[in-house]
Amino acid sequence: MTQQLIVVLGMHRSGTSLLTSMVEHCGVSAGDNLQPAGPDNPNGYWEDLFVLTTNNRLLALLGLQWCSLAWLTEEKITNMPEYDEMYQAAVSYLTDKLSQFPELVIKDPRMAMTLPFWNRVFAALNVEIKYIIAKRTTSSIIRSLVKRDGFDQEYATQLTYLHFASVCENMDRQAPSLVVEYEQTYQSEAKVKAKIAEFAHPNQTHPMSHLDNTTLFDEQLNHDVQPLQALDSGFVWQQEVLANFPHAQVDVKRIHQLEHYYDALSRSYDRHFAIRLVTNEILILSDNLKSSRVAIYGASNFASVLMPLIKESIVCCVDGRATEQAFSQFGFEFATPAVLVAQKIDVIVVCVIGQKEQITAGIAEELQSKLLFVEDQIMVRT
Repeated sequence: MTQQLIVVLGMHRSGTSLLTSMVEHCGVSAGDNLQPAGPDNPNGYWEDLFVLTTNNRLLALLGLQWCSLAWLTEEKITNMPEYDEMYQAAVSYLTDKLSQFPELVIKDPRMAMTLPFWNRVFAALNVEIKYIIAKRTTSSIIRSLVKRDGFDQEYATQLTYLHFASVCENMDRQAPSLVVEYEQTYQSEAKVKAKIAEFAHPNQTHPMSHLDNTTLFDEQLNHDVQPLQALDSGFVWQQEVLANFPHAQVDVKRIHQLEHYYDALSRSYDRHFAIRLVTNEILILSDNLKSSRVAIYGASNFASVLMPLIKESIVCCVDGRATEQAFSQFGFEFATPAVLVAQKIDVIVVCVIGQKEQITAGIAEELQSKLLFVEDQIMVRT
């Protein structure tokens, strides 16, 4: 079977999760390493954990988070000291996944911003790359961001614009692509599935013959029920991209001229965003861990917040400061990391920031694959 990688691109709150589930329903696998469902998306995020972690790490290394008002270029990314290691890891991971799943779909809304990184990865895979772009009415995206994250309307507009512009500017125009409008999905899901099936398998005489009539759109999750309306935020020169995504021309020079404006706007909301984002991400992380056997590494302030939420899942707690004798903290006993070898553990949640190399080196080799660093999950700009 010819290998193909379908990449779903789109802004947060534009239906990328629903769209990816539909692509898998049409016979393209999303792989076996998906982030579990959470409060925001009870039907699943459909995000590969490696792709998600890579995007979070890349943004963090640049001092950014998923909602930062930033414009990423290939030069900015490739100049990072960690670039070569991250690039090789991504190429190796996707090569392995495609050997297991010759037809693979991946998505993460962050990829709209980090696309310059992934373009180089995709070019090294030597497989067919296709893009499916999730498009939703801009005013609906903005209202959803304002409601869920407490963003100011102008901030949400600029965030949406930067994601749209990055896709318009960085997506390979020579690669096959399909635009799927969110509004069409709930108006006629069967027709949208037919388009996706034909796009994924163009040489099949009857691409829909293997599909059932399962409805994937969940009306209860369609929180924006207001009538569609004209957008009354954003600069005049941005409206073409906001209205004609993903086919608009981008004025990159003007984006660069807004760097100081974006920085000032971000700083105005940093404290508010940090509180909401960390709270939300802690809840998502804790929800994902509740079905696992968890070891906590590090008696940090973050651990004190996370541990009460997952206390039923905690098998043991360890800390590098515990040598011959354990110590008590937050109502738990923290022992030496050496005890981890004797425990049946699914995941070791490292609640210490900035010590990844030292901690990884100090963990037994057979346990290293179970390490989950909170700094890769909770991204807060300092």
